[in-house]
Amino acid sequence: MPKGYKHTAETKKLISQKVKRAVREGKIFTEEYRKKMSELKKGHPTSEETKRKISLANKGKKRTAEQNRASSERMKGSIPWNKGKKCPWAKPPHYWGEKHPMWKGDDASPEAMHHWVIKRKGTPSKCEHCGRTDKKRYEWANIDHKYRRRLEDYIRLCTSCHRKYDIENNNYISGLNKINN
Repeated sequence: MPKGYKHTAETKKLISQKVKRAVREGKIFTEEYRKKMSELKKGHPTSEETKRKISLANKGKKRTAEQNRASSERMKGSIPWNKGKKCPWAKPPHYWGEKHPMWKGDDASPEAMHHWVIKRKGTPSKCEHCGRTDKKRYEWANIDHKYRRRLEDYIRLCTSCHRKYDIENNNYISGLNKINN
């Protein structure tokens, strides 16, 4: 066939039907044929364009459990592409905490301070005022309401005790007051 020649839609359909029939009848793509083609392909790298086309052709297709199992079996014993390489998006250790260029220290927001406390003390599970453990939510409450980086300056409270504590210490602003101020 001359270079640049294109099949008509009718011819493509006829070829497709003949190939499908031959596959069904076992005339082409037999196990022996597939092994032979696989051996011929070994050592010949696939071009990036071909990889892209294969990827586009497989997008959105669901794999069966059998296909997943076979793929898993094929990959056993192979070395992952990223073995021994450092994670490119992970921050180096010198960027954590006080050494991070965006570190604000005690000038951080109250929300940021609460996240800092949770990271170090964990999520509270008991209220230190009422002693209950059956509530849905517990929070770390700042004792002196200055929000500094002192772990001993935070106590575990359930949500209702936390609101009462903040109201008693004039640190609670209701939603209505926030709008008016």
